[in-house]
Amino acid sequence: MTRGLMVVGIGVAVLASWACNSSVRRVVDDERSGEGGEAGAGSGGANGTQGGEGGDIGSRTGTTGSGGSTTDSAGGSAPVSTGMGGVADGSGGMDSSSAGQPPGGATGTPNGEGGSGGEGEEEEDLDAVAAVLHGRTILMPCEQDTSLRVCRPVADPCVDPVFTGWCAHDDTVNVGGMPGRIYNVTLRVRGLVEAKTYQGGADRDNSGEQVPADGLYVGGQPNNSANAYDTYMIRVASPAQDYFLNSIGTGADSRLRQSVFEIDFTFDLPVEGGTSVRLVHVDPNDSGIKNCAEPDIGSECNPATLPNLDPAIADSLGSAQPYNGQFAGITVEGVSVAE
Repeated sequence: MTRGLMVVGIGVAVLASWACNSSVRRVVDDERSGEGGEAGAGSGGANGTQGGEGGDIGSRTGTTGSGGSTTDSAGGSAPVSTGMGGVADGSGGMDSSSAGQPPGGATGTPNGEGGSGGEGEEEEDLDAVAAVLHGRTILMPCEQDTSLRVCRPVADPCVDPVFTGWCAHDDTVNVGGMPGRIYNVTLRVRGLVEAKTYQGGADRDNSGEQVPADGLYVGGQPNNSANAYDTYMIRVASPAQDYFLNSIGTGADSRLRQSVFEIDFTFDLPVEGGTSVRLVHVDPNDSGIKNCAEPDIGSECNPATLPNLDPAIADSLGSAQPYNGQFAGITVEGVSVAE
């Protein structure tokens, strides 16, 4: 009897302990069931910087929260709330790279569209600036001999009041290039001419007895009151200047006589783009020296020839040398933009 009561008592104690533990476990479970899942933490990539590459697309996915469980066991309290699911995938970064701006081009748009290409300045063809001058030759052809060493040129009265006498050659051309821009055109002058004196300008070189001679005289005017020898000239409209080509006297010798002299020299001719250049031969008294080389001996005339003439000048002479008269031929050796 006593043993039976003890067994019953132990059973009751076990049941009471189980019920107590079950109740505690249910309360703990119910409290835990109210916690939502953790929000997804994935974030999008950073925006691309201007001119660079766009940001990386966000790729991390938020962790989905586990919902709280519901229980209807006796003695347990109701769940606080059902856990919320995790945030959806992280949003991708906006591909906002702007295309880099090329030189002269428009700025790229925020969508990543490239800027329009810039238009660079086209490189100028300097050879074309003075091409019209290459091979131009100022001619004084003889029409009729008036003595062994003198002739009457093929010439008409000069229509320009600046020039007194007869013009055997009067030709005006327009150079190329950009208006407002100054170019230095390097010219080489070769020919057979009589001497002339000038005044009011600058003779580049009269210091030696050299032949071929440097006949350049810049500015001033022909000294027609002192002599009636012929004038060879290049006149530039802009920048306005006259360049005389047959100032071939030296300090001790004017060379004003009935002989022709070889000239061969180079110089820079400043011209504005598009300006006019005039090439002129003027004879004050309608009389010129024939192609008679030195020495000046009245009983003879030995014509001179020039070797290795540029083909463009040779073509201007119209026939094989010796030429019946005088000439000053021009070739273009180079063109540069003046600084």
